[in-house]
Amino acid sequence: MIVNGVEEDKPRIREIWRRCFGDPDDYINLFLGHRFQPENTFLDREQGQVTAMLFALPIQLTSGQRTFPGCYIYGVATHPDYQGRGISTRLLAETNQILKERGCAATLLVPASPSLFHFYERQGYQTAFGIREQTVTVSQLKSWEDSALELTKSTLVHQMEKRNGFFASSELFGRWDLPALAYADREAAFLGGQVYSFPGGYLLCYPGKDCLYLKEFAAPLSLLFPALAAIHKIYQKQTYYLRLWDCFPLGNSRPFGMIHWIDRPDLSGGDAPYLSLVLD
Repeated sequence: MIVNGVEEDKPRIREIWRRCFGDPDDYINLFLGHRFQPENTFLDREQGQVTAMLFALPIQLTSGQRTFPGCYIYGVATHPDYQGRGISTRLLAETNQILKERGCAATLLVPASPSLFHFYERQGYQTAFGIREQTVTVSQLKSWEDSALELTKSTLVHQMEKRNGFFASSELFGRWDLPALAYADREAAFLGGQVYSFPGGYLLCYPGKDCLYLKEFAAPLSLLFPALAAIHKIYQKQTYYLRLWDCFPLGNSRPFGMIHWIDRPDLSGGDAPYLSLVLD
């Protein structure tokens, strides 16, 4: 039976999450403490025991001047003792039906591996969002040292207006509200990440052991390498892994996010669809 989660379900949710995804309790507790809402938590319960879970996080989809209510599907998992019975498939299908009754236009998700794109295609999803990936080495930044930008520490909450404006030209843009961006800031802090603003835009980065990950870059492409040169002055990494909007003519494009239209509109056209900050 598909039910909404309640506070008393958190220990079982934590167990399923830990066994399926391997995340530490501190990270799981961060999500459950700040993003858990009963009406957005969907569980399969059999004989009183939670067997599977997913979260449907509200997100707005914009296309031109129009906005559609959507949900980002996150943390789809079945307890190992119950896997192989089609429970997650049923949970996802019934959740989509419930969200349809709530007036949701579409649900989005980001498959955790390439093979899962085929799985979700069978559930009615289609690839709608891509990303560009590029690796930049420290030697490639030397010629940009003199043009490095001045960076200021910021937050996604403070960059919300700039973010929404920059990606507004996308044919389809997944736009997060303030509570979602506030959580993204908490997650970034937990993982050692930081938002930096600069004249013309901002970026979100996460340091790794010998590298730095650029998770979001919202600025004209002409500012990318000056921004990286400025970041290098702070982190001094040897390698920089970039995740960029798919309309940038840089790096390699790959499929990223999928969508299941419950009530499909005619889109307004524009630049490549954009989805990010999705807890992938």
